[in-house]
Amino acid sequence: MGGPASRGFRVTKYDPTLRDAEGRFLGDEWTSLTDLPDTPTAMAAYRRTEDEYIACVRETLSVLAPASLSLVGVEKHSSMPRVPASLDVESRALRAEARALPHTITPSQAEVFVRAALRELMWGKIEGSDGSYIHVGYDYYLYIGAPSGQLRPMASSPLFWEPMDSPYL
Repeated sequence: MGGPASRGFRVTKYDPTLRDAEGRFLGDEWTSLTDLPDTPTAMAAYRRTEDEYIACVRETLSVLAPASLSLVGVEKHSSMPRVPASLDVESRALRAEARALPHTITPSQAEVFVRAALRELMWGKIEGSDGSYIHVGYDYYLYIGAPSGQLRPMASSPLFWEPMDSPYL
């Protein structure tokens, strides 16, 4: 999917003004759920950020409305990664739900998959029948793309939308 006719974005919580000339982020930010202390304040901030990513996925799929979505290249990790104790039960349930997803998924199932991937519970790509894609990369990088001209950055999102096709194409 994707290809030369696509238009993609790297969607992140990282301010692009804090990147060097090669595009490396130089700021001091957490890059994984496991980087955070298990405190109410840190977990509330984590949930807000995770929910902002899910809102991007939800709105993107609502705007693009591909006829179908497929999970591609799914990696179901054999062991449960370390997560803060306050999210352990929820993360285990999320992992089980995401691992049971079929190959063809609905937009709400795409949200489940992205949430699981953000928590590093599994990895894979979502590809739409229209050439659109949603790829969750390492360190809280989300790549969203669609055929040329169909995708615009969400004005209401606190996340940063930088023009860039997914490296996972």
